[in-house]
Amino acid sequence: RDNYFAGQKSKKEKSINCIRLVNSEKEYLAHSLIRNLSFEERIKIIGIPYTSQIIFWNFQDTEVNSPVYVLELPMEITNFEFNPLNPNNLICCLYSGQLIIYEFKDIMNILHNGFDSEFTEKLMKKQKSEVYTFYITPISESHKSYITGFKWFPPGYSFHKYQMQYNQSIKDINIFATISDDGQILVWDCKNFDRTIKNEVGNYIKPVLKIEVNRFDFNLKAFCRSIELKIKGNDSMMYVGTNEG
Repeated sequence: RDNYFAGQKSKKEKSINCIRLVNSEKEYLAHSLIRNLSFEERIKIIGIPYTSQIIFWNFQDTEVNSPVYVLELPMEITNFEFNPLNPNNLICCLYSGQLIIYEFKDIMNILHNGFDSEFTEKLMKKQKSEVYTFYITPISESHKSYITGFKWFPPGYSFHKYQMQYNQSIKDINIFATISDDGQILVWDCKNFDRTIKNEVGNYIKPVLKIEVNRFDFNLKAFCRSIELKIKGNDSMMYVGTNEG
């Protein structure tokens, strides 16, 4: 497909940094774009608002060379993931280490009607709040560096009274973990983003669990690069790969 939204000099200006299937049907695919900047160039512009996109394609209709939907983002992202059982839940990882969480009213309906000009025109006239709601995690409760890994827990897991619990009757997927170069594993509950924690200031989003990953030799935080879960019922293990191998 054409490098949509990447500019006339697309190979020099932007590249695709993350690509995901929307759901298990393998009909729709989404990808994000990122500017091709060096570390020094990115440091100079960090924190400056920049509209980026996640672009959705229908890969069963090979004759159409345009996206079915474009989601605009307030900042470039390093990664994004759809809930494996509910594509209306979309988690995006910002370069700042924060998360932006989208909850669509019906993303599949948007994608199925993406080539219907009348539907698209009505969609463009709608307020964004009619299409989706979103939440952004505060800097104080987010990773201190960009997110390098993301993993969903399997169905049945919830977090209650400061403990991870497993109930095989629960069929939803709500818990996920993120890692970063800040040496932390943060575990989040996407079911309760809009009503998770109350404090003196009011409602805000924060992880339900924080785990520090330290090096054994110097007791320094490790740079986390990849994560894998081995979970069965109440027995769970997290494996984290570091930059030192």
